[in-house]
Amino acid sequence: MKASKKKKNMKRNYLSLKIRKRKSESKRALKKEKSETID
Repeated sequence: MKASKKKKNMKRNYLSLKIRKRKSESKRALKKEKSETID
């Protein structure tokens, strides 16, 4: 039971990390687009 709970937490952490990464990547992409339109 404990092991399965740990696995669940790991999966949740992994998913939240993926989401955070995607968010930061989209932010960077927006910045890039803005700088390109300014040029």
